[in-house]
Amino acid sequence: MLNRQLSLLLFSALTFVLLLTGQIFGGFDGLLVGLFLGLALSLLLYWFGGSILLTLLGARPLKAREETTLREIVTELARHGGMPVPSIFLIENGAPNALAVGPIPFLGAVAVTRGLLRCLNREELAGVLAHELVHIARRDTLIGSSGALLAGVLTTLAIGPGQTVLWPGAAGLLRRLIDPAREYAADEEGARLCRNPSWLADALEKLADYSQESLPLAQFPTVSSQFIVHPVRDEPLFNLFDLHPEVGERIARLRLLARGEE
Repeated sequence: MLNRQLSLLLFSALTFVLLLTGQIFGGFDGLLVGLFLGLALSLLLYWFGGSILLTLLGARPLKAREETTLREIVTELARHGGMPVPSIFLIENGAPNALAVGPIPFLGAVAVTRGLLRCLNREELAGVLAHELVHIARRDTLIGSSGALLAGVLTTLAIGPGQTVLWPGAAGLLRRLIDPAREYAADEEGARLCRNPSWLADALEKLADYSQESLPLAQFPTVSSQFIVHPVRDEPLFNLFDLHPEVGERIARLRLLARGEE
């Protein structure tokens, strides 16, 4: 429910800003243009925000009979969680990572990198995918995708000295929209979905080691906030968008949860 409220607030604020801008520069006609643009952009972000993010990352739909183990795991987890089976996308990149998108579970999708498939075993992969399916079920993906794209628009405007203002401003916007605690919740619920907290803990340990490799984030570093772990780069401005809780703390919580279930 909170994510729906945040999304409504975000889209309302976006429409208000466009209305105000239109009024200032175009009077009543500008007001109407601003209203139209605000509604159109809100609908675009709601229905197609996830697809736009996947396009920016170069993700492609999984082909028939391709990566059958991946498809089996996603299908099994979705059925166990009582949710629609999401679409599955593959990002041809060696850095192991994953993300989920979609405004509602019926339109959900998960994307994994080629590197993730190479470095994780079946159990660890199930832990990561369970985490991502929880994000879809909780509708974290709705506010995450919309916020990342809007913040991304700000970063494209940041040229030269403007970076010192717009990049931190974009990061601040995301920090107010995306609560880091959502990762703890997705970790815990995902651990229960795959029935073994150690699977995700083991996966996070590997991902923390490999995440130094950069991902193809195009011109939108804000997309990094949507991955299960932040893809680190040696760029201070890029790392402004690391909104994830400390990986070691996430792993410690999962280990504690595993001991409690033994």
